[in-house]
Amino acid sequence: KRSLAPKNIYKLSENKIKYWDNISKEIDWIKPYSVLYKKEKNGFSWFKDGKLNLCYNAIDRHLDKPDKSAIIFIPENPKEKKQVISYQKLFEMVNIAAGELIDKEIKKGDVVCIYLPLIPEAIAFMLACTRIGAIHSVVFSAYASDSLRTRIEDGKAKLLITADYYFRKGEKENLRKKADEACRGIKINKIILKRKDSGNILKSKQINFVKPEPMNSEDLAFILYTSGTTGKPKGVMHATAGYVVQSYASCKYIFNLKENEVIWCTSDIGWITGHTYACYGPLFNNATTLIYEGLPNYPTQERYLKIIEKNN
Repeated sequence: KRSLAPKNIYKLSENKIKYWDNISKEIDWIKPYSVLYKKEKNGFSWFKDGKLNLCYNAIDRHLDKPDKSAIIFIPENPKEKKQVISYQKLFEMVNIAAGELIDKEIKKGDVVCIYLPLIPEAIAFMLACTRIGAIHSVVFSAYASDSLRTRIEDGKAKLLITADYYFRKGEKENLRKKADEACRGIKINKIILKRKDSGNILKSKQINFVKPEPMNSEDLAFILYTSGTTGKPKGVMHATAGYVVQSYASCKYIFNLKENEVIWCTSDIGWITGHTYACYGPLFNNATTLIYEGLPNYPTQERYLKIIEKNN
């Protein structure tokens, strides 16, 4: 296989500043930066005066190939049909989701907590947040209500997006109940999706285009909490431009990911691996990402191998 990385990539990367400068030119900027890297008293900044939009780089810039598959979704129940979502369809879903966020009075800088199973709507709402400049905080759907509550309170989330249930080992897990328990006594708006309607939730005859919000490079894109195995969970804050450039480049070079290929990162989007290699990285690279709702051994041990075989 031909490598997408230049042969002298390690030599090029010795000058780290110039290396990232070159890669950053492969993404789309609303306003190009003039200051690439700046060391400051207690840290540093990258692409400081540049402006861009994360969602635009994931979807809009690929709409010259609207029918290309963006997401393949495999439900846990083998009898439920898989969904293949094109870049055009994903674009429409994200604009509808962004409209719903705006209807809930979510604006730039507000934190939105996403507590969903690994269904396409979870990715659509992540992208909708970054489209309007809201900050998403994704919580793994198998986490208990107290873990969700900790993250809602700490991030001061204004909206919770969740579902009524999800599947684990063929059984329906009551997600709504856990979400309700977590929110007891907290003032927070909610959007509750019906799991059985996945694929038809973000549909509308009239789609209003939501303009991507120009974000400063160092604006917050999302918060993702550590699992809390060593003390209280800590909210790790990811800045917009650095995240776009790094996830685009690492997905492209580490996996040698080409536009016509399907990538399956088996991590849930509740982890940074899932954020970067199941959601954003593949889309930045105009590839197809495969997501699977359930456990690797359901209904049989060879489920993963069958998914790989059937989806190339």
